[in-house]
Amino acid sequence: MSTSQLTPRTNLQFLKNQAKRLLKDCKSGDPIACSRFRERLPQYRESSDSDIQVSGITLVDAQSVIAIEHGFVSWAKLKHRA
Repeated sequence: MSTSQLTPRTNLQFLKNQAKRLLKDCKSGDPIACSRFRERLPQYRESSDSDIQVSGITLVDAQSVIAIEHGFVSWAKLKHRA
């Protein structure tokens, strides 16, 4: 997935929902969701999809992925901007 910038209409609730959906999809075995964790978070780079699913990924991890995909270094920076 490519990096996208926030638009003026992007709100924090939308971003929170994206993170929740990403977490849910990954935990249910969606390979695209798992690959997003692998591509964005160094601790999962060498992990298989099944390893990521059982690794105890959290909403904080999913929020980090969403922040990075929107061009921010952290959820806190993204949250401040949204």
